[in-house]
Amino acid sequence: MNFYEAGLKSCLETGNRIEQIYIRDADKPLSPFHGEKTFDIIDPLYKSDGRIAGAVNVGLSLKAVEKIRHNYMTASAAGTFLWIVFVVSFAVVHLRIMKLKKILDLAFRESQNKYRFLLENSRDIPYSIDRNGILTFIGPQIDQYGYDPSVMTGHSILEYINPRHHDEIINNIKESIEQNFSFDSRFSIYDTDGNITWFEEKGNAIIDQKSETTGFSGILRDITAQWEAQNELSEVKALLSAAIEQSPAGIIIADVPDAKIRICNSEVL
Repeated sequence: MNFYEAGLKSCLETGNRIEQIYIRDADKPLSPFHGEKTFDIIDPLYKSDGRIAGAVNVGLSLKAVEKIRHNYMTASAAGTFLWIVFVVSFAVVHLRIMKLKKILDLAFRESQNKYRFLLENSRDIPYSIDRNGILTFIGPQIDQYGYDPSVMTGHSILEYINPRHHDEIINNIKESIEQNFSFDSRFSIYDTDGNITWFEEKGNAIIDQKSETTGFSGILRDITAQWEAQNELSEVKALLSAAIEQSPAGIIIADVPDAKIRICNSEVL
């Protein structure tokens, strides 16, 4: 999803359905859809509490309509007969479009239900930032940690990240902008209750038509349970190693069946 598309931003900001016509893949001449006009419908998606959670998008190619229009421009000089043929043809196409629009409306409702289910039952948080680290979008799932996504938007992402991770995040953003590549990182935040939560971030660079990085979008995943389990395992291993080393008896721990020694204390040597 492109968080910078004007129609999508207008839909999210106003809560209104957006119907628009745009040129598809205009900046991608090798795309099979390059230059194709599309009738695009964007509907806001609401959470159960009435807040906007995102948007659902369905597009309809106007290639057939454009073809009829082109035929009309060519045939109009031939006289009234060809004009009537065009009008009839256009009417047929228009009726087909209206029928397809009804199908799209039904698909919208079905997509909204499926998207809402996935959105409200996922702990992953979609986000996007500009090249200065300012949040341009943050998913509604962030409210699980006591934050309001509408308040966070427009603020630096560093305001919500543990300060000891700031240098790493800043360096990642700087290197990604210079080299146009994506980056992964891990960092912790304090929720509004003061609890520490660890996140794994999967970011993708947003590249403009000049092949320059304008920002990043990706997913924030809560890995607190995994992080705590790894720390507990490290502590157990450290305690075990200390107990073995301090034992007055010689202790050897080896693999089976190759008898490869994994741990032994100084009493064995």
